Amino acid sequence: MAKKSKIIGDELVLTAKAIRRGEKLERTLTKLAVVQETGSAAEVFLKTVQKGLERLRNDEGSTHSAGKHGKKKAVDGAESQGITQSEDLPALKSSRRPKKSVNAAPPGEAQAD
Repeated sequence: MAKKSKIIGDELVLTAKAIRRGEKLERTLTKLAVVQETGSAAEVFLKTVQKGLERLRNDEGSTHSAGKHGKKKAVDGAESQGITQSEDLPALKSSRRPKKSVNAAPPGEAQAD
């Protein structure tokens, strides 16, 4: 019986670890997709990662409810207010960093006015 409990505990740890790594990958792909063209491989991969993360989070929630001493799942602010993300809206966020201009001078060289 203790062996099954350890397996469930390991599964929770591994699932949480996979979610953390997936979220980091999602952030990196989001930055890359903003720079690249619409429909790029990075954007397609980003959507796949987002769907996978959603499935992992759902599985994690069902595993937590099955365990006696599982931690409660953190609720996102949008989810707690009943706001859902529509499929019609783009999942990408724009970067605060300004895009590099093709005509911009290299760093270290002052532009002459």
